[in-house]
Amino acid sequence: MKNSKIAAGILFIVLTFVYACTTDENTNAPETAAQITAVIGVQENGEFHINDENALKSKWEQTLRTEGHDVTLERFDFVDVDLDGSGEYNMILMASSIDGTVKIATAITLGEEINNVRRIMAIGGSVTCTGCTVGCNPKDHAEYGWTCTPCVTSGTCTKSETVETISVN
Repeated sequence: MKNSKIAAGILFIVLTFVYACTTDENTNAPETAAQITAVIGVQENGEFHINDENALKSKWEQTLRTEGHDVTLERFDFVDVDLDGSGEYNMILMASSIDGTVKIATAITLGEEINNVRRIMAIGGSVTCTGCTVGCNPKDHAEYGWTCTPCVTSGTCTKSETVETISVN
């Protein structure tokens, strides 16, 4: 009887150790890595505010320069985007160049509401749509990911995406 209690105790300790040391193989999947978030603002009493618009503007203008677009961003807009025509919406933060031919956006999510204030978090990466001034807007589609709407006027619309990563070194 005493030996079976000792054996059961040892088995319990071994199983606990094995369980504690197992890893979820999916924790380093690209889908997980793409979910990097950064707090970029707050929604207070229904109004959206960017914490540091100049810093975000500089960061996005640098991203655009790296993509070959030397433009100045003029305005930032919080936009509800219909994900797939079903009435389910996602929010994006979008900025456009002065002439309206370059638009950059990131998906955002709202944190828990505390005292009528919710954090606005950007979900890593951005999309750039370039081409015409009417249309060619970033859209976060439920099934296809980032897309650009077609140009309403003549012209072509081109899409590029950036993904933010964290260095492990």
